[in-house]
Amino acid sequence: MNWLRQNQLSATVVGATLLVPVLLVLYVLTSLLMVRHDYQVQVDRLEPRIARLKGLLASEPALQASVGDVSRKLESAVYPASSARPTVSAELQNSIRSLLVAAGLSISNIQALPIVEGEEFDRVGVRLTVRGGLPEVDNALIALSEHSPRVFVESLDMQPMSSTRRGRKAKEQDVSATLRVVSLRAIQ
Repeated sequence: MNWLRQNQLSATVVGATLLVPVLLVLYVLTSLLMVRHDYQVQVDRLEPRIARLKGLLASEPALQASVGDVSRKLESAVYPASSARPTVSAELQNSIRSLLVAAGLSISNIQALPIVEGEEFDRVGVRLTVRGGLPEVDNALIALSEHSPRVFVESLDMQPMSSTRRGRKAKEQDVSATLRVVSLRAIQ
């Protein structure tokens, strides 16, 4: 202790010299702990993403099977992209004509509508005018709902016809119906 009193300046220099490395070590340790904490936060943010990716990888076979099912269902619901647009229009027109005639309706007018191009599907349409009884119209609509590839009745306008004009009994109601039927054609 006596030395400290006599050599205060030297003691201060020695103490400061020893304190600087201790402070440097503390600074480096603190910096390393902060870097470690930042990395740990980043790892904690990545863990849920990694878990999701592992879940996706685990469910990949089921997803592939679902994609196959959807592709098969899509193939039965729309005309394929390999079919030419005019061919699809003519095929739709012929299949709708035969379907409605089989349901008992008489077709007075049938017209292929212009093809409307879309981003994923082309819309192929047919407008037709039919005549017949209400049960036949009902049967035709049921048959249209079961048509493959799918067809959509975009509009249906029905007008009653005079039953005496057609030579039917008064109980039966004849109608004239104008239908606009649309189907889809895949682009890719």
